[in-house]
Amino acid sequence: MVDLILQGTIFGMAGFLVSAVLTRDGEILDWWPRVVRGLIRAKSNDFYLYNSTQVFFHKLLVGCSKCVAGQLAFWFMVFSGDYGHIAPVVIVAVFSAFSIEKYYER
Repeated sequence: MVDLILQGTIFGMAGFLVSAVLTRDGEILDWWPRVVRGLIRAKSNDFYLYNSTQVFFHKLLVGCSKCVAGQLAFWFMVFSGDYGHIAPVVIVAVFSAFSIEKYYER
């Protein structure tokens, strides 16, 4: 049980780091938002001009730390074959990303 909580916490930290820190200009993953904009075929850098599908995929892949943490946790658990523990790890990952995000905003 402790290992599931630890895994979820690590995925939460990773999701937050990818979404909020490492994708800023000048950081190591600053190219990722441009790739996502290309994948969703956004005509503009202005987030408010996206349609609802573009907003959904942008948040899912780069814009929301909780979404990125949940995706990382979900797909890691699927590819590792541990299907019985997907839900707890994803829930802990999303909660830890939420907690880190709230602490980081202060």
